Amino acid sequence: MASGFLAGKTNRDGTSNGSGRRTTADYPDFPPVDRERGHDVLDVLRAVAARHEGSVPRVALAWLLAQPAVTSVIVGARREDQLTDNIDASGLALTEQDLRELDKVSVLAPSYPNWIQQLFAPARDVNG
Repeated sequence: MASGFLAGKTNRDGTSNGSGRRTTADYPDFPPVDRERGHDVLDVLRAVAARHEGSVPRVALAWLLAQPAVTSVIVGARREDQLTDNIDASGLALTEQDLRELDKVSVLAPSYPNWIQQLFAPARDVNG
């Protein structure tokens, strides 16, 4: 949840609609987050949460749990209602559309050397 960033408490303009470590000016940006890209992800998380009548953190955790490589998530709830909401993520079934939208907005640009492999891999004929 990037130390609360994906809880959606901080708006794109820097205003806050809640409390938490990421909403205080003296909290270090750790882990560092590309805020513009992060807010793009939050926009989609909010839309998906609205469709499911749930919270942004619940959708973020459900999305993580839907990833094939993820076997568990670590929650950092400070209050009982946050813990309950986090636990409820395990029962949230995201649609294929939800997953596509979230995957698309969150995909990372390949870094070197991966981008060069992706550039030339289609042209390689491994079968001779």
